[in-house]
Amino acid sequence: MTDKEKFRAEIEAKMAKYGDTLDGILSDLEYRKELPSDSSLVSALKKYELAKTKVSELDNAGEEGWEEKKKEINYVFNDLNDDLRSALSMTG
Repeated sequence: MTDKEKFRAEIEAKMAKYGDTLDGILSDLEYRKELPSDSSLVSALKKYELAKTKVSELDNAGEEGWEEKKKEINYVFNDLNDDLRSALSMTG
C-alpha cells in the first residue's frame, strides 16, 4: 500500500466519524425541533462538504501532486474538528 493509499484510508475513516457526529447533532436538533443555527455547526457542515471535495481531488492527484492535496485536506480537517468540538459543546 502506497503512502497515498494509506492516507486515503485514514481520511475515509475520519470522514465516516465526522459524518456520524454531524448526523448525530442534526438528529438531536431535529428531535428537539430546532434548526441548526449555531455558527460552528453551520461552519462544520460547510467544511465537511469541502472536505469531501478535497478528498475526491486527492483521487485525481498524481504521485507528484498528492502531497499538496494532503496538506489542504489536513488543514480543512483541523478546522472541521475545531468546529465540531464547538458545535458539540453548544448542542450537548
